[in-house]
Amino acid sequence: MATPTIYVVYSNSTSLWGQLAYGIRRMSASTVGTPCAALQLTHGGLNSKERSDWEDAKKKIPVNLQQQHYDEIPENASNAIRLGRSTAEASLNPLKRFIESNRYEYPCVVGATTDGRFHMLFADSELPDYAQSPSMFVKTLQVRATQAGITWK
Repeated sequence: MATPTIYVVYSNSTSLWGQLAYGIRRMSASTVGTPCAALQLTHGGLNSKERSDWEDAKKKIPVNLQQQHYDEIPENASNAIRLGRSTAEASLNPLKRFIESNRYEYPCVVGATTDGRFHMLFADSELPDYAQSPSMFVKTLQVRATQAGITWK
């Protein structure tokens, strides 16, 4: 049985080039939009340190929480090959396969239930509505996670 997990997946890369490109996009973004609403939610944009209101809000999430950039999602080639999947699929772990095969965009928030199934909790188009309010995000996350079958204690 898998541990229920919520993944906040950022749309920017961890590479030096990815960080520079994000900074340029961030500086040129309108006040309404942000190049990565998940990063705005958790870090306030370009900060390397998490926002204090995000740190407070995430303490109310009683589920394993993983925050990672899309290029940090670990590869799982041996498992895919063992299951007889194609070479292209072999390079994707189940989380990345779920996001990309369903044509979801980054950033996003995905929940994984105890049976190993993934559920889109916040699509990229929804995150900007919560980027300035971690407490509102966590309240909505609780409802969506519970609806997806993730126990919220």
